[in-house]
Amino acid sequence: MHLRHLTAILAAAFFLTQFASADEPVLAGIGNAMQEMVAKNEITGAVTMVVTKDQVLHVESSGFADVATKRAMTPETL
Repeated sequence: MHLRHLTAILAAAFFLTQFASADEPVLAGIGNAMQEMVAKNEITGAVTMVVTKDQVLHVESSGFADVATKRAMTPETL
């Protein structure tokens, strides 16, 4: 994984803890794209987030936080 991708994932996880709530909407297609990357072994897991200056538009987790134990990625995973 490139450092830029890891930095983006960590930044999203940080902002997620600051802005997200349990009932945030999910934008179609983002989760499927992330799950495709997991299936291709390009990434093990991801938390995706789309925000504006006023609101969180999308929060979703895909894949694993820990592949060895099969622990799922969650929005709170850092």
